[in-house]
Amino acid sequence: MESRRILAVTGVVLIAWALRVVALDTLPPGIDRDAATNGVYALYILREGIRPLFYRIGAPEPLIIYAQALSVALFGVSVFALRIVTAVVGTLTIPALYLLARAFKFDGRVALLAAFGLAISIEHTHLSRLGLRAIFIPLVEMLALYFFWRVWQCGCARDAIIAGAILGIGYYTYLSAIFLPILLGALLAHQFVFDRARFVARGRAVVGLFATALGVAAPLLVFELVYPHAAFFRASQVTLFQHPAYAQVGWLGVLALKLLGQAKMFGIEWQGQYNPLSQPLLDPIWFAGFLIGVVICLRRARRIEYAWSLITIVVMLIPDLMGGNEVYPQELRVIGAIPPAFFIGAVGWVAAWDWSRRWQPHLANLLAVGLVLGSGVNTFDAYFNRWGKRDDPNFNLGEVAEGKWIARADAPVLVPLNEYARQPVRYLIGARAPQIRAFDAAVPLPASAWVVLPLDHARPRFEGRAYAHDPAMYVWVGDDAVRLLPPLQNDALEKLPNASAQEIRNAFGETVARAFWVDTSRLEFAPVAASTRAVPFAPNLALVDFALTPSRVLPGESLAVTLWWRTAQRLSDDAMIFVHLLDARGAVVTTADVIPALGAYPTFLWKPGELVPTHHRIRVPARAAPGKYSVEIGLYNPLDSNRFDVLDDAGKVADSRVLVGSIKVAPRDAIAYNPEHAQRANFDDRIALIGYDARPSDARAFALTLYWQGLATMEQDYTVFVHVLDAQDQIIAQADHQPQRGNYPTSIWDAGEVVRDEVALTLPKETPAGRYRVLIGWYDLGTGARVPTRDGVGNAIALDVALEVR
Repeated sequence: MESRRILAVTGVVLIAWALRVVALDTLPPGIDRDAATNGVYALYILREGIRPLFYRIGAPEPLIIYAQALSVALFGVSVFALRIVTAVVGTLTIPALYLLARAFKFDGRVALLAAFGLAISIEHTHLSRLGLRAIFIPLVEMLALYFFWRVWQCGCARDAIIAGAILGIGYYTYLSAIFLPILLGALLAHQFVFDRARFVARGRAVVGLFATALGVAAPLLVFELVYPHAAFFRASQVTLFQHPAYAQVGWLGVLALKLLGQAKMFGIEWQGQYNPLSQPLLDPIWFAGFLIGVVICLRRARRIEYAWSLITIVVMLIPDLMGGNEVYPQELRVIGAIPPAFFIGAVGWVAAWDWSRRWQPHLANLLAVGLVLGSGVNTFDAYFNRWGKRDDPNFNLGEVAEGKWIARADAPVLVPLNEYARQPVRYLIGARAPQIRAFDAAVPLPASAWVVLPLDHARPRFEGRAYAHDPAMYVWVGDDAVRLLPPLQNDALEKLPNASAQEIRNAFGETVARAFWVDTSRLEFAPVAASTRAVPFAPNLALVDFALTPSRVLPGESLAVTLWWRTAQRLSDDAMIFVHLLDARGAVVTTADVIPALGAYPTFLWKPGELVPTHHRIRVPARAAPGKYSVEIGLYNPLDSNRFDVLDDAGKVADSRVLVGSIKVAPRDAIAYNPEHAQRANFDDRIALIGYDARPSDARAFALTLYWQGLATMEQDYTVFVHVLDAQDQIIAQADHQPQRGNYPTSIWDAGEVVRDEVALTLPKETPAGRYRVLIGWYDLGTGARVPTRDGVGNAIALDVALEVR
């Protein structure tokens, strides 16, 4: 009997293994974006020697990274190397569920059937083939419950330590693992109510279990306490408040919708990114067994061997309730509810089987075997035939085709930086050039090279909205490394003839990119910067040079900021570079905060001594008011948002930013002004007065509008003065300011441009009735020197019309 049981379990595991590894490198037909990110981090470990215990903000927990790094070392850079890890983990979950069901002293048929159901589950099969870390949760869950139950049975200290270690390790797998201790706590609460004597007897062992778990998870817990923003960055983006229906129904309504969706996902309706066939978790036969099993488990809920599955489903659905940004249950967040669902289905199936055998035992046996086998055949046909032949946009087929083509090319390849920075492309290129470095003038660019250009530069990129195609930035893929090139100064790579191109096609034969053979001597790169304006940052990092172009833009256009960096030592911290456009008051108008090189060359990879160019494009808002704007840059740690210090020549903290220049946002359309009073005056052939408006706003206040014209471009920001004089030429009111409240200083005026400037003048209350002269002129605020007039005496002119106080 025992040998037959072992043989049956082995057969189930082999079926699970086959479903999870057949055509693993080609189905799904591409690579998931998060799996590609795992591969990039694996290359950091293997090729760059970066081996942190914790990864940076938004990056996955580390256990899968190290497992996949080992796999890449064994199998090479490939989609298979990433997926085989999760295929193994998914397969191991099958015997783990069997062992747990047997540990609860269930009928061997329930345990075997539950394992078989999970083995042929389309959803669990699919999640096992993606290379994603969430697949660890069911395995950790089953093992933790298995050893917890052993502790509960005998109070063995060894089992308590093993269970605690599994719980602690689970914390390094996927965020929803934090609910596994809550699950055990819920089971303990159940036993406190229904088996208090054992609860008291096992108290010491349970304390040891949780203490072990806390000790194993302590390093990551400490990290998250120090950097809470990094720990909860993703969770903060997927709350109930981000649900599409939140504005209409509120959070209680959203919660109700989420609960309804979770109830329906088991056998009625379920859709989502990781649900390949958009079908419920359980097919109709398994769902019928599940409904029967729920009734049985509820009726026997006083016994933990029945209650555990219901409690597990409830607890492991909480992550999806908290992450309520999606209409349907998110497959990765509810993954912990999948094994207990098949256990409950097996309980119902066996009960129905036993009931039917009372009347027609042979027919019941044949029907049961037929249904079980039919379910397995349906899984194979549905996944490998019906869905496997679809072009699924979630698997980055274009990026995979590009990455594989570049990796196989036998000549140098130039790739747009934004294309290389897409994680699938970057990972697959790692088969040829696993490291990235800054361009070194001592290693010249080859005379000829392929240039790979996608058909659609603007297609969505998950790494961030700010990471858009920059026609100036390319990388050079050689045979040992990828090199970040200086910014291109011409558009030679944007206008290549399609007739000379080789087409790059995805797995379904669709053209996704083209490759061109080019003479690289036609390319003009920005000259490598010299350390003429070096600005030191802590720690041991310097902004060597910078450039800002163009100096004049229209609202809605973009400006480019080129920065050159050098580090004296390897940086342990990741850093974001911020580039902010500031208005005349210093308020931030728009931002471009990115990991260097669009995420492709983070600071912790920078090599000491190399000169790293970063190129940033800022789009001026379409509604930006015309005026003078400045650009500030700097770096900050994304874990805590603390800026890097800017140091002075003595090495002391001077600031947390660097101003790298200013630009003019010009009016989109020239405006023709018609002053009420025409009057001309020339200030040193730089500025001309062409007229003014003067209107009283009340008895002692006047609105004065001056119309100026730039006669030449100027470097200085001159200040205009407006003096109101009495009969004795004494100043009784004045207004000194830069044009348009400082927003439109003279240094940005174009020759011939007309500028309208409003001035508010308020005379003292005791000012007697009469007529008062208005004197205007310009001066340099720094020196106080006035700008002389060309068509008058001195350095000021009086307006033709005086202000009249009645």
